[in-house]
Amino acid sequence: MVSDLLLVNKLIRLNRKYFDQGLYFPPMKNKCTLVTFTDASWATRRDSSSQGGQITLLMEEGALNGCKTPLSCDFLE
Repeated sequence: MVSDLLLVNKLIRLNRKYFDQGLYFPPMKNKCTLVTFTDASWATRRDSSSQGGQITLLMEEGALNGCKTPLSCDFLE
């Protein structure tokens, strides 16, 4: 689909824009895991389109039990 190609093109542009930036990972003392949070809504925009998003974080496993832990994520525009 055209919308998929437009999204891929956007991701490629962002990759090229930020290619020289490294990732920062805060010190973590315990075993780590990836945690993904998602949210979406169905047909709630004025044009009846839907929206959704997700963020994946690197966190210590204690987060799975409700503990506060350091986290690392990568933000893109």
